[in-house]
Amino acid sequence: MRVKGFARRYQILLAEQLDGRDVEAAVATLRGEVEAAGFMWGALKRAARKQPVS
Repeated sequence: MRVKGFARRYQILLAEQLDGRDVEAAVATLRGEVEAAGFMWGALKRAARKQPVS
């Protein structure tokens, strides 16, 4: 995913969370999403290292 697309997705997510809610809840949701994305990225890198390069 491109960085711009990634940033835009989280900008939309944050705007949806802020719509009628408090900032702390929005930041907590965003932090959870970013943390999950980090775990997925790490898993992908580990899996890529285990695959033979063709």
